[in-house]
Amino acid sequence: ALISKNAAGNVIPAADTASTAVIGVAEEQVINSGAAGAKTVKYITNLAVELVNAGGAIVQASKHGTCVVADDQSVTTAAVATNDIVAGKVMEFTTTAVWVFVSE
Repeated sequence: ALISKNAAGNVIPAADTASTAVIGVAEEQVINSGAAGAKTVKYITNLAVELVNAGGAIVQASKHGTCVVADDQSVTTAAVATNDIVAGKVMEFTTTAVWVFVSE
């Protein structure tokens, strides 16, 4: 799943939320609340990852350009998103999937 850092510096699932920035792809799921408190989140960056083409918005004109976060599993275009949180660069796509190069 795509992960972001919010304005408070916490790592959260990526979303089309203002004041966040994608930092990579989570390697594991970690619960950062309750009695467990804050935990370290392992993530990777500088890789191509397959994500969902939300609503089929990514098309040929999107290739080699940036795409933005729809949610932690999906990307879309700036024309569709509200906050335009950059997910990465579109490497390849189909009507249902997008291969995105994600870098911090």
